[in-house]
Amino acid sequence: MNKWAKDGRYDCHFLCICILGDASAMSLAKQFSSEMRLTHCVNGFIDNDEDMPTYGQLGCKGFIVLDENHGVVNASTSVFMQVKDLAFGHVEALLDAVCAKQPLPKVCPGEYMVLDMPPREAPELKGSQGICVKVDGPNVHFGFMSGPMRGRAMALPASMVSKLGAGGGGGGGAS
Repeated sequence: MNKWAKDGRYDCHFLCICILGDASAMSLAKQFSSEMRLTHCVNGFIDNDEDMPTYGQLGCKGFIVLDENHGVVNASTSVFMQVKDLAFGHVEALLDAVCAKQPLPKVCPGEYMVLDMPPREAPELKGSQGICVKVDGPNVHFGFMSGPMRGRAMALPASMVSKLGAGGGGGGGAS
């Protein structure tokens, strides 16, 4: 987050808020700021229950992304502890769209997906679960997490996949 704020690629503000909700929040926020060397983003804290957020993710489970009017664009991006660096690709894909005033991507790196329409030559792949590894124009690089292709990836048109949990939540994706 500090790197994004420093390099100026995005015309936005980055906030890091400690959400302990008690008197220890300030000291933890200061410690985190020092350890992470947060010099280019705003670091704050919530020190009481009344000001705690009532929506979105809490803790180190992704980012809440807001638009220029402070409307929620994404209440919880992909979780770093689950998808590693793909989580940052998710945030960057959203920021690229929001800052350029473009529509949000249908799918972002780090989001869990299901293969709805497999290639004609591999019908057995239908229903395979995976993760978006990369978005390249109209194609997504689908990393298989189940089925006979587990551990491998395939470039597919985005129209052949859907977000896992889309409509029912749990996909950690752009909505």
